Amino acid sequence: MAGSIYPKDFFQRRAKMDAHLCFVLTPSKVAYDDIRKAVDEIAAPCGFSPVHASAIRRPGTIHTDIWDHMQRAAVVIADVSEHNPNVYFELGVAMAVKDESRLIILRNAASSEPIPFDLSIFRFIPYTLGSKEGLSKLTDDLAAFLKTISGEDDFIKKMIEGMREWESADYEYDRLPQISDLKILRRRLSEEDLDTRVRAYALAASMYYSSDCKFWTDLNKENGMVVGPLSALMCGRYVRPAYRSAYALQYMSEGIRRDALDTVKRRMGNKDIASRLADAVMQMAVQKFVEEEVGKYIPVDEGLRLIAEFKRWDVA
Repeated sequence: MAGSIYPKDFFQRRAKMDAHLCFVLTPSKVAYDDIRKAVDEIAAPCGFSPVHASAIRRPGTIHTDIWDHMQRAAVVIADVSEHNPNVYFELGVAMAVKDESRLIILRNAASSEPIPFDLSIFRFIPYTLGSKEGLSKLTDDLAAFLKTISGEDDFIKKMIEGMREWESADYEYDRLPQISDLKILRRRLSEEDLDTRVRAYALAASMYYSSDCKFWTDLNKENGMVVGPLSALMCGRYVRPAYRSAYALQYMSEGIRRDALDTVKRRMGNKDIASRLADAVMQMAVQKFVEEEVGKYIPVDEGLRLIAEFKRWDVA
């Protein structure tokens, strides 16, 4: 099989998630037309555009289109009412690349086929064909799942709005995301690339809370959007976020370091501490700087905590 269509190779690339794309996996049999119609009817009111794998008819290798839709989809719906090898294979790939909250598994309650052991641990939406009541319940259940997923996708928009408000408020600490938000963002990174502004916003919050500092620093090494947030924290009123930000800057590209330090110097003027801290960043010597300033510019307890954090950071 060509490398470009082998799942492990294909999913090495990153793609931006389409918040409106719903990818549907069903057997191509006519018997599933009612299910496909039910998905189509409920998806649009919930803000989704369904694409059925069974309906892909473009020229070329079908696997490329299937993997592409699967990677970009905000939600994948799979019907496992029968032991269809194509659906099982595609669902297995989806489970490897999508968060569990983005998978909806359907199953005909009247199916005589046993549920495979490896699927038995997952939640199903059971449905009954042949009656309006059965289809109505299916659409209600689908709507509930889709609205939950749609609400999670609004989270990224709220993060972008939050960063704009943070910038407008001159980087006030109370406008930063919470640690719980950072956990959600990190989970989202397993599925899609995050907007550069959101990544910078998350880095600032990680510096403030000392949460996953190395992870967010590594993710932002070439992200020019961090200049404003990191320089603002370095000039802020709290010691530890300021020096964590300086420590993180050591790992950024040279251009980002210089831009951030120029901003710090403009904000703080010719203060001796600002000049020496900038030199320490450029020399990759922020930890040594903190050790030397403990008990002087940096309170002893704050300095010792920072040094301990830096040591943990370097071995993370």
